[in-house]
Amino acid sequence: MKGIVGTSTYIFSLFPKKISSRIKAIKLPREVKVRLKWIEHYQKTKNISKTCRYYGISRTTFYKWYKRYKKEGIEGLYDRPKTPRNKRKPTVRNKYKQVIIKVRKKHPT
Repeated sequence: MKGIVGTSTYIFSLFPKKISSRIKAIKLPREVKVRLKWIEHYQKTKNISKTCRYYGISRTTFYKWYKRYKKEGIEGLYDRPKTPRNKRKPTVRNKYKQVIIKVRKKHPT
């Protein structure tokens, strides 16, 4: 079945077996390079448990980063910000607004 676009052909065209050439060619943060090494080791061994044991990481961590890599490529291996996207604006009740205004007029800085 050579030449037919199937799952294996599609996966290998998206994720080549040798990632090390990409690691050296592009300037990447240290954390991203380490995560790429995890994925390359997995692609060599085809065993997630051995890869996780070798690098001393949990399988949950590996699956998280591998899923991001499959979905977004190398960009998915960057750390994401921990802060929420939408922050609530502080609100002050009307009765307290009047008190604050009086105190500020009494004691200007």
